[in-house]
Amino acid sequence: MIKDKPYRNFSLRQHLGHIGQGLPSVCHFELTFRCWFQCRHCYSSCFNSPDFLKKELSLKDVRYILDGLSQMGVLWLCLSGGDPLYRDDFLDIYAYAKSKGFITTVFTSLYSMNKKILNYFKRFPPFLIESTINGANPQTFEYISQLSGSFNKFISNLKSVLNANLPIKLKTQITKDNVDEYHKLKELIKGLGLNFNPSFILYPQLNGDTSVCKLRVAEARIVEIFFARQRQNDSSGPLWQAFFTCAITSGDSMVVDPYGNVVPCVCLRQPKINALERGVKLAYAEVLAWIRQQQFKRHSLCQDCSLRQYCFNCPGRAFLETGRPEEKVEYYCSLAQQLQLHLKKDRVLSKKNLGFVCV
Repeated sequence: MIKDKPYRNFSLRQHLGHIGQGLPSVCHFELTFRCWFQCRHCYSSCFNSPDFLKKELSLKDVRYILDGLSQMGVLWLCLSGGDPLYRDDFLDIYAYAKSKGFITTVFTSLYSMNKKILNYFKRFPPFLIESTINGANPQTFEYISQLSGSFNKFISNLKSVLNANLPIKLKTQITKDNVDEYHKLKELIKGLGLNFNPSFILYPQLNGDTSVCKLRVAEARIVEIFFARQRQNDSSGPLWQAFFTCAITSGDSMVVDPYGNVVPCVCLRQPKINALERGVKLAYAEVLAWIRQQQFKRHSLCQDCSLRQYCFNCPGRAFLETGRPEEKVEYYCSLAQQLQLHLKKDRVLSKKNLGFVCV
């Protein structure tokens, strides 16, 4: 008789085994940058236009890359975008991924969820569906998504997913647009029986447009919300992420964009090696080699900063905002300083229960 083992133990064993071999066990595959929404804070909406559609991978090309990932031993596959459900051939891609044995997660706005996809998910469930709700009412939600009628359709499709007993995680991007609805969003999400997973991380669009950064919540407001959560023993997801301890530096994770390029991470898009031209394994190896060769090329205040454990800056985010991966970002510095200051004053909290996680 085969004994069941905890998923956590299985996952850890797989990750450690792949790290030792220098091969990824996780792939974040962006199938498209298209999405029905044009969210005001979205980092990839700059590529959500017909001009980039003709550059996207064909179904044949997607299958080629999935074959390559399978041969490398990738086990966990995240299909994302944009919204991967926007593609007319999404179910063909999903079915092929399932046939290859991937543990598949789907990032989607839920706007494109329909009966055909839902019924297929019922028969062949994803490991997880992840979506984002950024407003507790139609006015705020649709101001952010910039699509009339999107709130009611989102809620309807969300309830369909819940009624189908499919695994789903809801996230919330907190910005100046919705920070005043923080508690209403929390109540709405928990009222649906789901965990509240807020994030305050905002960074420029992939084309370098920094206007999105104007939507960042004031540092003092973030710290105020964070400490209130901790005192209430809130079990919501972590508020931000640690500084450059991400899985990609270990060689356990990889990112493929909608055009077949293997890139260092979702923020850092150079260098990019095309998997169709070089082969999936070789493209990944070349990008990983570049990552591991990177060092501080000049004196950086971030290099020896005592606040790094509180900071959620990273080379990719720094590059998008400043053009230099080792440059500090003033907003992150200020936030880290305020967090440290409050930790010193608040004897109730300690560094151990801050809820930090790796990228």
